[in-house]
Amino acid sequence: MADCPMKIARMIVILSLAFFFGFLVVRWSQAKPIRATPVGNDVYIQELESLENYLHDTGQTNALKQLFDVLADDRTSEDGVDLALTVAVLQGLRDGKTNEMLKFFEHHLDAQISVFASEYRDLPGPLQKQMSLKPLQSAKDYRSKYPVTNPYPVWAEGVTNAFKLPEAK
Repeated sequence: MADCPMKIARMIVILSLAFFFGFLVVRWSQAKPIRATPVGNDVYIQELESLENYLHDTGQTNALKQLFDVLADDRTSEDGVDLALTVAVLQGLRDGKTNEMLKFFEHHLDAQISVFASEYRDLPGPLQKQMSLKPLQSAKDYRSKYPVTNPYPVWAEGVTNAFKLPEAK
């Protein structure tokens, strides 16, 4: 019988710890704003923070959690592609396939230029005015020094159209 109060005391301690950790997990998982004000000139971050603050201020915690989940999924998918690409390129370079890797990156650059320009064109006018086209200008300068004919017409046309953007600004 003397053992019974010890068991009860242990059970109370275990339940208290479980309740405390449960409280911490719930508190930690609740949606919270990352920052109160935008950082730097990054239009994407500013818009994301604006949406985040709106959802937080209006108490839409489920929507805010869904937004964070989608963003985390997007980042994870993108990081997975970057990881696979990096390993493939490093392996190619170690295997002495320098020319193939250079060719790959030249074509990859054309795809990036095309996608960037396409997404830029989809931005509303005010956001286009805030967006820097310096990366596109750097790519244009690089392409001027090192011209490459892309065998894929869609990317070649995308590059041609993309390089018209800095002239329009």
